[in-house]
Amino acid sequence: MSHLPTALLAGRLFLTTGWAMGAEPWSSPASWQGALPKTGEVVTITSGNDILLDFDPPALGGLIVQGKLTFALR
Repeated sequence: MSHLPTALLAGRLFLTTGWAMGAEPWSSPASWQGALPKTGEVVTITSGNDILLDFDPPALGGLIVQGKLTFALR
């Protein structure tokens, strides 16, 4: 599993580009540099990134998808 660079700026969590081999699971802390997004954070999935939404995330302050967000079938 890839370790993806992220930055927390002014209460916003950014997932930056850095991999291209399949979707990374939202539920994996490794997808977020060791810590899952928390309640109230604004999360940005930037261009070139692919996240698999494989569980119910907390109530976010916002979600900006410039890359790809894939929803897992349950």
